[in-house]
Amino acid sequence: MTIINNRPDVAVVVLTRNAGELWS
Repeated sequence: MTIINNRPDVAVVVLTRNAGELWS
């Protein structure tokens, strides 16, 4: 996952938003 390596903060935000959409 290049995104996580280059932008850990952004990756966390994206994963959090994706998880929120799935659970909502």
